[in-house]
Amino acid sequence: MSRVAVGKRILVVDDCIDLRRLVRHHLEGVGYQVFTASNIFEGIRIIRSEPLDCVICDLRMPEGDGTELVKEIRAEEQFADLPILMLSAVGALHTIRDAKQAGATAWIIKPYEREIFIDAVNALTVGREPRVNQATSLQNHNTERHHRQHELNP
Repeated sequence: MSRVAVGKRILVVDDCIDLRRLVRHHLEGVGYQVFTASNIFEGIRIIRSEPLDCVICDLRMPEGDGTELVKEIRAEEQFADLPILMLSAVGALHTIRDAKQAGATAWIIKPYEREIFIDAVNALTVGREPRVNQATSLQNHNTERHHRQHELNP
């Protein structure tokens, strides 16, 4: 159990029940208290009713995307400093840039390594920038460059 996690409250917003269960398992395993929501509307209700230390949100969901949730959170002054970790299989640099511009604090691309994920959540809940952003940003930059090269040279 992590000393960082004890007493910290995390909300996980994702439309995939299996991913919510997996993330909950990983976080509870190190001592976090975890709330879950299957869409942004449930997420907003929990954010407004529970004191939270971090929100983890999927980027693409059928009933509204994670960027919309980020905008809703940032529109309310009392949540200005609430860390928001985007967790998504969508790895395009422009998508991550949009989420960051909306107010997301950090991101991790699925599938993720458990240790990297836990380290990122730990960093966010104590007010530090997680190291994962740099690696993910470089990974996505290289992926986009690779795609552009293939579009130019089929």
